[in-house]
Amino acid sequence: MPEMKSLVYGEVLSNTEIKPGIFDIKVYAPEVSAGYAPGMFVGVYIDDNRHILPRPFGICESFPEEGAFGVVYAVVGEGTELISKWGRGKTARMLGPLGNGFSIGDESNVLIVGGGLGVPPLLGLAGRIRGNSPDTRVTASLGFKNIDKVILFDEFAAHCNETVVATEDGGFGAKGFATDYMEGRVPDVIYACGPYGMLKAVADYAGKHGILCQVSMEERMACGIGACLCCVVSGKRVCRDGPVFDSSRVDWDG
Repeated sequence: MPEMKSLVYGEVLSNTEIKPGIFDIKVYAPEVSAGYAPGMFVGVYIDDNRHILPRPFGICESFPEEGAFGVVYAVVGEGTELISKWGRGKTARMLGPLGNGFSIGDESNVLIVGGGLGVPPLLGLAGRIRGNSPDTRVTASLGFKNIDKVILFDEFAAHCNETVVATEDGGFGAKGFATDYMEGRVPDVIYACGPYGMLKAVADYAGKHGILCQVSMEERMACGIGACLCCVVSGKRVCRDGPVFDSSRVDWDG
């Protein structure tokens, strides 16, 4: 049986719509903030007697001096619509922090590749790398569908030596995809989070060029603790064994 995580109760400090349908929620929960490592997530309960299972949200940033953490999420259904209505002072019931995060080494040249709602969980990673190794060159390549979906550009720019944005329609930054920026570049390590197809392209590029690569998988989860087995990839439970994996150990065609 998987190890059961303790429930955590937090207080919503803010819940702001930063782009149409995209919200930035900040929650006071010292247990989560103190236990956070970049790449981990929380399971948030709706508590309305209809939505029984927790919603998994990748943690965007931790603010240990405030005992708080932040999540950037999109309204994609009834559950997230309800969460978007939460105001300051609302008590949030959660499991977390959950999962295994990124392994950060002493690399001197790092490339971060994010796509869509896979971008927010990488912000805390960029901040942690910058805080640990001020001399490390950190580059972020972020991809979005269009300008209405572009988020966190200034926040990444504050941590990175270079921040590149691509949109599919060319309405902001370069026209194309986040993976386009990889061509011709050979960093020490690539960290990535985003849609499956993007992650596969990153993994293929890393394998071709012998680059270390860690990917955070975005799979549909139910329990968040490894009991239901609905998020299994390559024989591993994304919620418990991941969500971060060495890209060379994922069967991308399986």
